[in-house]
Amino acid sequence: MGNGALGALQRYVDLRDVNAAAISHLHADHSFDLSVYYVVSRYHPDGPMPKLPLFAPAGADRFLSRSYGPEPDPGILLHFDYRDLSDGLVAQLGPFTVTFAAVDHPVEAYAMRLEAGGRTLVYSGDTGPFQALDDIAVGADVFLCEASFVESKTNPPHLHLTGAEAGTTATQAGVGRLLITHI
Repeated sequence: MGNGALGALQRYVDLRDVNAAAISHLHADHSFDLSVYYVVSRYHPDGPMPKLPLFAPAGADRFLSRSYGPEPDPGILLHFDYRDLSDGLVAQLGPFTVTFAAVDHPVEAYAMRLEAGGRTLVYSGDTGPFQALDDIAVGADVFLCEASFVESKTNPPHLHLTGAEAGTTATQAGVGRLLITHI
């Protein structure tokens, strides 16, 4: 749900058909389009849409409220059905079984494993190299993995992966396809 994600999503689905959302961590580049979703869902021409279940790290309500800005009523603070993530949480979202694993980032952050119809997609979120990421990626058909850094001794620890680290994780986990994001 980073900047621009909601516009792209509408090429594939009507926003009124979205029945849940999950964000890996509370950084702007992973969550700001929730403000856009809020505007659409609150002021839709066909009337307000129901509260959307939002799986997110604890404090997402306050984070999004501050991000969106002041309103005369609770607004975005109460518009989502906030559900706090925890390491090992498993949620059934429509046909998807989603497992969340805490990963290594300066704020509370999670990787996600989505399974349905015998297929698996794993999303790393933002993370440094971490055993929980290696574990959750095992056997995935598709591994959507961030790789923000080039190989360098100056990369800060516990923040992001390099392309080589993403490749190593994918190889060791035996994933079918590695897709790099967050470049």
